[in-house]
Amino acid sequence: MQSKMIAPMPTELDKCLGWRDAIYVLPLFLALFATVFSPHKPLQNVVANTILQAEGYRTWMFGGIYLLAALLVLTRFTTAMRQVARHVPYLLFLVFVVWSVTWSAHPEKVLITWGHYLGFYLICLSAVVALEWREWSFYNLFFAYGTIAVVATLVIVVFFPDRGIVDVGGKLRWLGFTNSPNSLGVMMLVTVWVCMIWISACRAWLVKLLVGLLLLPVFFCIYGSDSMTSAILAVLVVLLVPVLMSICALSPSRAAGLFGGFLLLTTVAVLILYVALPELFVAKSVLGNLTLIGRSATFTGRTSLWTVALQAISERPLLGWSFDALYSVGDRFIVRASHFHNGYLELLVTGGSVGLSLILTLVGIVVWRIIILQRVLPRLAAAMAVLLMLILLHNLAEASLGRTPTLLWLIFTLMYLVLAQKPPTDVTELPPECTGGSSVK
Repeated sequence: MQSKMIAPMPTELDKCLGWRDAIYVLPLFLALFATVFSPHKPLQNVVANTILQAEGYRTWMFGGIYLLAALLVLTRFTTAMRQVARHVPYLLFLVFVVWSVTWSAHPEKVLITWGHYLGFYLICLSAVVALEWREWSFYNLFFAYGTIAVVATLVIVVFFPDRGIVDVGGKLRWLGFTNSPNSLGVMMLVTVWVCMIWISACRAWLVKLLVGLLLLPVFFCIYGSDSMTSAILAVLVVLLVPVLMSICALSPSRAAGLFGGFLLLTTVAVLILYVALPELFVAKSVLGNLTLIGRSATFTGRTSLWTVALQAISERPLLGWSFDALYSVGDRFIVRASHFHNGYLELLVTGGSVGLSLILTLVGIVVWRIIILQRVLPRLAAAMAVLLMLILLHNLAEASLGRTPTLLWLIFTLMYLVLAQKPPTDVTELPPECTGGSSVK
């Protein structure tokens, strides 16, 4: 049984942010939308549409958010620097990214990509300086994000279908205000995660009911996007959150063992499903139109991309082709997609074994800190564990881990910086935060 530990000073772990602190979270809130947003009317070729939208307006949009984050960090420079001192492994990855300019055929692209990496870091640093260990402010941020995303998607799809729906291979797929249906799927996946946290953590049945009702249009949006990867992972979230909430409420030793075994079994099950039935991870409507992005009809058409990736890895196994948005590898091989549809292969292509090792080191640190956090904040540890599992599994089908500017890499960076803080010492007595209910212990 866990023993109580009294914090040396009031930590106000669950106290909501005041408006002054909320300003420091604003760049993060804006960036969560910016990673998937597109102002353009979609083209018939979704992949070409995404590539075209990667330029122009994004420079100004992200540049403004990064500048705001940098200015906010400067206003709390001393506090921020104390946080930065705990981020050495992450900073080493940033150094490696910019170092790849020395072997890239397109160094200007490396600098642009590195600017996004640095910008994401500043955004999350600004947010963590304000959030600290305010657990429910962390959930509320994503709940507000998901609610706005769902409402905006439904409004655009219903009233502006020319903008919100795209024809892919003869099937209509929703994308709302995002740059692709898969982006909409990922955004809804994050919303499912935070809704399940609310349902599992709150004791007020009215809150549970209202949040549960929000899940209905969320799953409807996932169905409309025809993003099979997001649909499978969303179902997995619904099953995982209550289980991990229960596991993390146990003693640290039992929780670590059960969590490790559960994580291993879940990962193996998804891998078996991915190998045995890979078509589940790609929208069926795309299979009939794979030539648009250079795919074949075997193994969901990804083998052609993976073959190119393996050839590229064999030529530069140590340092990769650099983080220049695949421009250098595109000069050597024919790559007709915006990514290799497997984030781990893509990391080997761009950063080689060194780059992949750095990313896996960050993942390992996050796992270790989640285990440590379970002793103090079991509910947050469970939420982080599910979120990390989603990112790692999603990275099997789409490149997101270590790839910027993407939604899931932004969230991973936020997780890393949050967990890098010195854990609070208040073990069991957390102030009630849910409307009409108390915190789950």
